[in-house]
Amino acid sequence: MMETKRLILRPVQLSDAEDIFDYATDEDTGPRAGWKAHENIEGTRSLIKMWLGGEKEKHFAVIYKEDNKVVGTMGVTLKDIEGKRAWFDKNKSNATYE
Repeated sequence: MMETKRLILRPVQLSDAEDIFDYATDEDTGPRAGWKAHENIEGTRSLIKMWLGGEKEKHFAVIYKEDNKVVGTMGVTLKDIEGKRAWFDKNKSNATYE
């Protein structure tokens, strides 16, 4: 978990489904992030379950401290590069090596 004055970054949890669904139903949010708007809460729960089962990709919830709501998520992907393991963000613009 990471924390700033206003935000908390922690692994996503199934209990985050309602907060994620709230912003993921917005017709503008999804396409800007590369996915279509969520149509029902079960679809959001299924997505989170998929995220939780991934070994090569980890997803994190961004929580606004003032109201303790999830306001976003981010994923990082594990890749092997020259014998080292590296975590990449979605756009492969940042890497952290283990």
